[in-house]
Amino acid sequence: MHMLQHQAGASVRIDLATFNALLDENAILARELGKVQERSTRLLTEKSSEIERLTVQLVQLRAENVAKDSRIAFLSEDMAALKASIPGFDAGMRLQKKGRADDRPPVGA
Repeated sequence: MHMLQHQAGASVRIDLATFNALLDENAILARELGKVQERSTRLLTEKSSEIERLTVQLVQLRAENVAKDSRIAFLSEDMAALKASIPGFDAGMRLQKKGRADDRPPVGA
């Protein structure tokens, strides 16, 4: 019986040592987890800010694109109206183009 008590005591000491080792490991892992969570939160905040900045930039660029497209459309309409207001404009342009083609040296000369 006395030897069983020694064995039981040894077993309790081993269990207690294992338990204390697990507590220490748990504390270390909890600290590491806290650091990882902190870094993750910081990175998430940085990426969210970057996404917000890029979204604003995208909206601005789209607005600039729409403005340019509008200017091009208005200028095209103005040019068409000016061409229509000049009698014989198309015929004159054809003559000019033909004259330029006639002024070119022959190919291979």
